[in-house]
Amino acid sequence: MVEAKLNQIAEELLVYNFDSEKNMSLTNGLPGISLFLFLYAYYKQDERYQEKASKLLLQSVEIVMQGNAQPTFASGLAGLGWLIEFLIQKEYIENEEILSPLDDQLYQIMLRDFKMNNWDFFHGGLGIAFYFLKKHKKGKSLIYLKDAIQALQELREKDTNGIKWKSLNLLNGQQSYDYGLAHGMPSIISFLSKCCQKDVEYTTCKSLMNDAIEHLLSQKKRSQEWPNLYPCYIKNGKTKTFSRLAWCYGDLGICTSLINANKVIGKLDTEINEIIQSLIQRTKLETNKVEDAGFCHGSAGILHLFQYIQKNVSDKISLQQSIDYWQQVCLQFATIEEGIAGFQFYKQGDANEKKLQNVLGILDGVAGVGLSFLSYQNQDFDWDECFLLS
Repeated sequence: MVEAKLNQIAEELLVYNFDSEKNMSLTNGLPGISLFLFLYAYYKQDERYQEKASKLLLQSVEIVMQGNAQPTFASGLAGLGWLIEFLIQKEYIENEEILSPLDDQLYQIMLRDFKMNNWDFFHGGLGIAFYFLKKHKKGKSLIYLKDAIQALQELREKDTNGIKWKSLNLLNGQQSYDYGLAHGMPSIISFLSKCCQKDVEYTTCKSLMNDAIEHLLSQKKRSQEWPNLYPCYIKNGKTKTFSRLAWCYGDLGICTSLINANKVIGKLDTEINEIIQSLIQRTKLETNKVEDAGFCHGSAGILHLFQYIQKNVSDKISLQQSIDYWQQVCLQFATIEEGIAGFQFYKQGDANEKKLQNVLGILDGVAGVGLSFLSYQNQDFDWDECFLLS
């Protein structure tokens, strides 16, 4: 069933007309769809999908050349740059320095964002630094990375337990201590662990990571009132305790962050296993706010993160039942006749009302479901680095 649905997703994206599409966001635009099609083409050894993927990648670059691009990882140059470097390293495309002339400009924007306390992975300085980490052996990337790590050092706040970072929400100007993988401190922990694994400022990054983990673990609280162990965020001294089951926020993303850190420091097995035992009990869709199959906060993301966790822990048997369950949940969402391969996804509509829509990208749409299903089939997880996993 997964293979059939994966093929249907790929076929519908193959024939979809993207000629008027101007969204060059890695997460919800042409680059992410290109990523899926490149990987599917390799999986199937089918040049039709590679040709389509190449066309969408070129279309994305042309949008940049027209001057219509944001700098961020989620929506702009940093994300597209990461994708190009990923494809080069996988030898899917030739080694061409397509966006490198813009690196100096991105570096200045990164410093500006850090100075504003906007270190957000998707929308701020950390995402740009993550792009430079992907190409750390090229150009001035290593210099830029050292300055990013220095900025994180300067922004940290000492806590009773370890260190923490206050993040800035650019939409409302409010600051908070965020514990989600998409926008919060777990993203910093994952970034620092990847720096250590690539021997970039190893001593500094390991020290920061250890102190950040100490703070994160101090926030764990068990209660009968909510299913999660870790809070969502703390803002104006008030804690939003409940967090959903998802990639973006909650224990699932925190668990993957600790797994990445454990590859460096190797003392977190007990904490990781405790989170896993809590996670596998969370199966009710309504309680965990699972409303569609999207990667960000839907069943495809949950399925993939359980697969990633299983791949990286010794006790694989206890996780298989959860993987099988969430795979079935994903397929059960593919029942909408007007959808793409049967899938539609909840998006904010008029008057801020959520409604089901056809969505194509990897964060909130059908290409993300395709990537999750592809990893389910071939056990290749390299691509999920763009979600701070591998």
